[in-house]
Amino acid sequence: MNARTDVPRAESCASAGRSNDVPDVIDIAVIGTSFAGLGMAIRLKQHGIDAFLVFEKAGSIGGTRRDNHYRGCACDVRSHLYSFSFAPNPDWSRMYSPQPEIRADLERCTDRLGVRPHMRFNHALSRAAFDMPPACGTWRWPTNAATVRAP
Repeated sequence: MNARTDVPRAESCASAGRSNDVPDVIDIAVIGTSFAGLGMAIRLKQHGIDAFLVFEKAGSIGGTRRDNHYRGCACDVRSHLYSFSFAPNPDWSRMYSPQPEIRADLERCTDRLGVRPHMRFNHALSRAAFDMPPACGTWRWPTNAATVRAP
């Protein structure tokens, strides 16, 4: 028995009354594109899971590494510890890297590890709702741009 293929998908229920502004039915939703969200997306991809989306309210990746850009902004731990263990960066310029370099490393990982196609930018998640059976038993994630469903 394969848990990935034996789980019923939501297409049959979601397609009933589904409008054109609902682009995707997915298995997994990841919220945010900072280290946690990006790390989850990368691990899903590495495990052969492709039915996922990463929602980001802003127009680019990075979370606080994108939003905090004041003079002198840098990490407070050594740079080699401030990166993914499975995607080390041997080229840090300093022991405590500045914000632009950290953000560039996140961008590099996003592209090198192939998760950018799964990202939905400018999608601010407004809530998550579960439609109890018999009304489908699916999750709905309305964003400002679309509503996405998952079994």
